[in-house]
Amino acid sequence: HPDGLRFIAYKIRDTLYDIIRTRYGRFDNAYIIAGLPYRGEREALAKRLQAELVHIDASEEECIKRAKDRPIHTIQIIKKYFANFEE
Repeated sequence: HPDGLRFIAYKIRDTLYDIIRTRYGRFDNAYIIAGLPYRGEREALAKRLQAELVHIDASEEECIKRAKDRPIHTIQIIKKYFANFEE
């Protein structure tokens, strides 16, 4: 995850969001999977894209278990997400 690529990744994400927002192309449904712990951030994105929020419930323990083969910093990201999560 080089810091120099972060800007590019965010630009690609935002471009995809714009494609979904404008319904550009031929698709009936689009699914965005995002780790957004803050309710306001989730709601703002849903409003921007005229989307329905669907919460996929998984416990912190389950997420950590699933991340066992991922880089070690992934565990800290998961813990931070759950510490900040707003219903």
